[in-house]
Amino acid sequence: MYYFLIEVLKEILDDPMACIIIGKAYHEKQDFKNCEKYLKMADNHSETYFMFRLLYFKKGNYEQAEKYYLLVFEKIRYIEYEVATIQCGKISYYLGKIYFKADRFSLVEKYLKKVVKKKYEVEAIILLSETYEK
Repeated sequence: MYYFLIEVLKEILDDPMACIIIGKAYHEKQDFKNCEKYLKMADNHSETYFMFRLLYFKKGNYEQAEKYYLLVFEKIRYIEYEVATIQCGKISYYLGKIYFKADRFSLVEKYLKKVVKKKYEVEAIILLSETYEK
C-alpha cells in the first residue's frame, strides 16, 4: 500500500503536502531516514513540526525533539481551543520525558504540571513521582 502511495506522490514533490504524506508513509514503515528526508523538503510547513517532533523522539534525538516540541507548543495557540488543550497536554508530557532523560528535573516538573486531564495524566504523574525520587 505505502509503496504505491509513495511512488505516485514522488511525481509532485514540489507540493509540500506530498512530501509530508510521503514522510508520514515512511514513518509508518519505521523508515526514519527517508521520513526525515521527505519532511525536510517541506520543512517550513507547519505540519512538518508535528512530524519532526515524533520522528526525533522515536530516534532518541532528544535535542531535536525538544526543538520541534517547543515550536509546536508556540504554534498550537492558533488551533481550536479543545484540540489545542489536548495537544498541549501531549506536548507537555513528551517535553517532560525529554527533560527526564536529560536529568533536567526542574523542567520535568514544570512541563508535567501542565499536563491536562486527558490520556497522559497517569503517565505524567508516574514520571513526576520518579522525578521527585531523583
